[in-house]
Amino acid sequence: MSSRALALRRLPLGVLPFLVLIVVWDLAVVTGWAPESHIPRPWKVLTTFFEQLVVPFAGNTLPLDVATSLGRWALGFALGALIAVPLGLVMAWVRPVDYVVTPIFEVLRFIPPLAWVPFAILWFGIGAEASAFVIVTGVLPPILINTYFGARGVPRAFVDAARTLATPAHRMFLEVLMPAALPVIVGGIRIGAGLGWMSLIGSELIAVRSGLGYKIVIGMQAFRPEFVISGMVAIGLIGFIIDVTTRRVERRMLARLGQMA
Repeated sequence: MSSRALALRRLPLGVLPFLVLIVVWDLAVVTGWAPESHIPRPWKVLTTFFEQLVVPFAGNTLPLDVATSLGRWALGFALGALIAVPLGLVMAWVRPVDYVVTPIFEVLRFIPPLAWVPFAILWFGIGAEASAFVIVTGVLPPILINTYFGARGVPRAFVDAARTLATPAHRMFLEVLMPAALPVIVGGIRIGAGLGWMSLIGSELIAVRSGLGYKIVIGMQAFRPEFVISGMVAIGLIGFIIDVTTRRVERRMLARLGQMA
């Protein structure tokens, strides 16, 4: 059975928990267990979600806020990956760099991205730069860690063979370490993509004046829970799409590497 046919067979089981959640949610509001002023009925959230596709709220329509947030995420994700992958490769095979960077990194990586938001605002002010900085703090640790251990796991024979052929350092990293460590690196990139998206939304609650996170804040301030929850639904859907996309890219890359091996 193909993977697509198997996924279709599993689809009802995947949808069932959402249906149960919606029914329980609606019953909780109808019976008065949850006040409708705090938790609106599902149909109201759904109506609000679709209304925002064309009617602006907090200054923008939902598609424009999605595009804004995705643009910030892409910028921060790209910056984080461009820093983490080369640094991880260098740390894995240049001991002095490893000795210098590892103690600092081991302390900084335990600081949650949201804790960097006040610092980012102080440095960059309210805007996209502060948001991108916070995203980098979420993206960088998993990619750096996976790159480091992926490169450290490269068989020593590969490196010795390249050195025997007098391979220059830059070709050693690009043609030996990088391809051999790529399966592990790609796994870190997938994790970093999800963490970067969550970091972005956290930063948009405070550090910017547009985007999905900002829309949620305005909904809270206006005491409009239907806008808050519909914004959360949009955030979850985009995060799911990012994860599915990165999983497919990961599978295709690993399949190509397997064919090349």
